[in-house]
Amino acid sequence: MILDTALQEWQLVCQALASGACSVLLRKGGIHDHKGAFELKHRSFVLLPSHLHQSPERLRHASQPSGELAAEHRIELWAQVSRIMQITDLALLQVAGQRFQWPWSDEEIAKRFNYREQPHLFLVLLRCYRLEKAVLIPDEAAYAGCKSWIPLQQPIDCGVSHAVLDDEQWQYQQDEICQLFHVEDNA
Repeated sequence: MILDTALQEWQLVCQALASGACSVLLRKGGIHDHKGAFELKHRSFVLLPSHLHQSPERLRHASQPSGELAAEHRIELWAQVSRIMQITDLALLQVAGQRFQWPWSDEEIAKRFNYREQPHLFLVLLRCYRLEKAVLIPDEAAYAGCKSWIPLQQPIDCGVSHAVLDDEQWQYQQDEICQLFHVEDNA
């Protein structure tokens, strides 16, 4: 599979996805996204790790991000969307964050949830794959800024990659999340 679009996400969230500790994204939108709201334009994409807006107080397990701007980006992960759920129950999102040890702090989940006085978040369930060999891409001005979707200057061949979680582990994680949010069909 050749992918030419990246989803920009915090570097520590990408690490959690790469380790299998997490298989979800919480999205509301980026400032430069269409109409200021997150849109799922792509069902498959590479993950572009970013330090933009990542800070220790916004994370469940505080870690000081590197303050250095990278001259290149290391792409080692791509994802396919398995389900999208709009969640309107903040307390349940925070319970899920604690139970599944999602990287975002409860305060960050609440901040995103209440952003622009629109009380909801999109929970994006993913199946993540690690590239057999990471790809280094040079930083480009077009990759900068608070936006979700990044058109890549050079497409990335994701053909040789391996699922982060095996089928059984991934299905268990997905089922647990769907059960918590009272979603019966995990198709």
